[in-house]
Amino acid sequence: MTPQEFTKSMAFMCNAYRQEMTDTQVSVWYNFFRDLPLEKFNLAIVRIIEKEKYFPTVATIRQELAMIDNPHLQLDAAEEWEKVLRYISKYGS
Repeated sequence: MTPQEFTKSMAFMCNAYRQEMTDTQVSVWYNFFRDLPLEKFNLAIVRIIEKEKYFPTVATIRQELAMIDNPHLQLDAAEEWEKVLRYISKYGS
């Protein structure tokens, strides 16, 4: 993605969180994400905006990108609890 595309995406995220970033901060962040396709980066930030209350870190965005690439890493709490209950009934507590 180009620096201009990244700046536009960051402005979108900053507006969603009512957060401000300096040009220098945007430039530093760009170094962490410049290798990504724009569509993938935008998907990650939209998913984060939908579920996170606070402005994300670089690590949070990278984690979301990993979840996009590897959906099997996502855990569903209800499904995992079901597994625990099954194991308890099968093997005992």
